[in-house]
Amino acid sequence: MKKKAGWLTALVVAMMLALPGWAEQKNAVSKGSIWIDGTASYQSFSGDYDYSLFTLSGSGLYFVINHLGVGGTLIYSSESNDYDFSTLGLAGKVIYAFDNFAESKVYPFAGGSIGFGSVSNGDSESGFLLELGGGMNYLLRNNLGIKAELVFRSGSYGDIDYNGFALNVGFIGVL
Repeated sequence: MKKKAGWLTALVVAMMLALPGWAEQKNAVSKGSIWIDGTASYQSFSGDYDYSLFTLSGSGLYFVINHLGVGGTLIYSSESNDYDFSTLGLAGKVIYAFDNFAESKVYPFAGGSIGFGSVSNGDSESGFLLELGGGMNYLLRNNLGIKAELVFRSGSYGDIDYNGFALNVGFIGVL
């Protein structure tokens, strides 16, 4: 699992660094803008079952009109409790981003994702996943920034159900 996480992290960082810093940049939430991001989060749950959840995700969004981005997310999670298992999911994503603070390079947003995933722990089960939340992107350069997002995450895979809040932190590239 650590090897997969390391390769995914290296790939996301390489993509962000490869973006052309010299390209002319329009407003980051204008029609035609593209956001590419990679985030990581860790959650610990207690209750009927105690377990921890480590998640890596990558998203791509295209702004179809000013402020409204649509795209998709690839999610990999590793859960550990009495039974260790991993989840791989694919979800559609929609966000509304604000440019009220564009002069300070801060872009708040709200949105959500819904999709399907597959759980593997020897057996394989599939189910749905849902994320709703908001956060902000802070651009360090015209095309590269950091992202922080608070989300409510819910999933149901056969006998495995989870609900909880997560803080996703990572990098974002803007084209």
